[in-house]
Amino acid sequence: MTVIGEIVRETIADTLNRDDLSDQGYDAVNRAIRHYSRTPFWFNVANTTLTLSNGSTELDLSSITDFKQETKDDGFVLYYNQIYYPLKKTGKLQYDSRNNESTGIPRYYAWVDGVLKIYPFADRDYDLQVNYFKNYPKLTQYLDTNDFTEYAEDLITERALWYLYYSIEHEPEMAAIHKQAELDELERVLDFSRQKNASGQLSTYDEVGI
Repeated sequence: MTVIGEIVRETIADTLNRDDLSDQGYDAVNRAIRHYSRTPFWFNVANTTLTLSNGSTELDLSSITDFKQETKDDGFVLYYNQIYYPLKKTGKLQYDSRNNESTGIPRYYAWVDGVLKIYPFADRDYDLQVNYFKNYPKLTQYLDTNDFTEYAEDLITERALWYLYYSIEHEPEMAAIHKQAELDELERVLDFSRQKNASGQLSTYDEVGI
């Protein structure tokens, strides 16, 4: 398992031929991870099934300890009577205007002051699959690691090198070289992710789990 300290010391420092950029190296790697944290790869998207109880007006996600953000279009999928119902996202104003406190099969959701609101209100218990991007804490110690350092090491390394050459070293030609290497590696990781999922989508409805 690759740790951030190895990336910074053995790859970034050697490539730049500098050993005085440790702090900047850690920052660059964390920037790279943040940049790609909402790009759907095979390793940073997960799903779980929660119970939406009868009468529910909101969904408690506190049990999903690594939740960062729902995936686009199919973040919340309700299953009822052998039919999948992806909940559609709306804004707070739309939620306020549409919500008349009626009950039925929930079809919409909105983030209101950090709370996930749904409507219509649930008229029975439902299984709801949550497809989401995983949250990754900042890597600060030498032995820190996560899915990106393990499964996309070259991608975040090239992204970090591009940033350092562009913003710290101010060498646009070298930055361009590493930007192209980053894009090439991005395509490789995306292609592998597509192969990992036969449907071509990274977040799919778990036919067994719900």
